[in-house]
Amino acid sequence: SRMSLRFHWPCRPNPKLVTFTAEDILYKSTTADVSTGRLSAVLWFFPVLFRQTAGPWVNAELDDFRIRIFGSDETPCLVKVFRENLVGSVLTGDVLRLDDFGTNVRFSGVTESAVEDGEGSGGDGQREHPDANRCTAKRPQPYLGREQDEVRISAFARGLMLHNKEGRVYSFGALDAQLRRNWTANRGNFVMIVKDARWVRV
Repeated sequence: SRMSLRFHWPCRPNPKLVTFTAEDILYKSTTADVSTGRLSAVLWFFPVLFRQTAGPWVNAELDDFRIRIFGSDETPCLVKVFRENLVGSVLTGDVLRLDDFGTNVRFSGVTESAVEDGEGSGGDGQREHPDANRCTAKRPQPYLGREQDEVRISAFARGLMLHNKEGRVYSFGALDAQLRRNWTANRGNFVMIVKDARWVRV
């Protein structure tokens, strides 16, 4: 990993104080792994006075930011706070923009109907039954031992912008999420991929 710290002389067009940059950061613990390709943070000098931000003294940008949590019971506090704010924005906030949205639910563990062709009498001199060439469906077996009883719920959103009651605006260029739950093994996981995400206080 590489890190750099630069100091600036603040001026009216560019009131920066400090710029911090780090690349290829990896942090491992017993509860989660955190990595990012690039972190860039800027400390402003009186940002409201110089009309640079709406209040925050620091702006941070993350590229290729990833979090892997090993257990839901040991979720880091920062992720819990972000999750609560995001869920609260969806339930009680305002959707300012949504270009596209879709969901998909799939189940596995139930076999499909087995289909076989009917057999006609053909050349034995008997009259062929009119339904002899039609497909007949057998009664499907409820479950197979070699398969897993699992449900997958997927959702995607494009151009999503949310505004919550605390004056925060969350914007996502692309959001893809999937929840998988395996009832046979009694385990599950959740994956969310976000691109061009921004969190702005207004």
